[in-house]
Amino acid sequence: MREFLMDLDAGMEEFFRDIARFMTDEFGIPYAEAVARLNAAFERSRFDPYPDIMCHESPRYWGFGLYFRRLPDGREVPWWEPDADRSGWEIKDPPPPGTHHWTLPIDAEPPPPVPGLLRPGGPEPGLYRPVPEDAPYSEDWRS
Repeated sequence: MREFLMDLDAGMEEFFRDIARFMTDEFGIPYAEAVARLNAAFERSRFDPYPDIMCHESPRYWGFGLYFRRLPDGREVPWWEPDADRSGWEIKDPPPPGTHHWTLPIDAEPPPPVPGLLRPGGPEPGLYRPVPEDAPYSEDWRS
């Protein structure tokens, strides 16, 4: 079975993996749960080849939106505020175990990022594209 239920090209698949990896790192949930949340949210969506319009937002944006409920007044949780008090934020329930959204075993490890792709946060935020081998930032832009 495929990891994602959506029809994705290689670039979009890596974008979705980055969202799932972010959720695993930020919220401490299993990678399989992050993938299940993505599948539940987007299984009926259609995506253009990378870069689909959803790529104008970061994996961080999508991760917070998939993990937390909106505030009682309908606003997004202020995930972008570094000192935001998360104690009142409600976590959305994951898809029920055993549903078709769970395409991976619960103990599945996230695949390593695809080498050679520049990710948001690098010298050109928002772009996922091959990095020239001679680029001065090709290996060390995360440090």
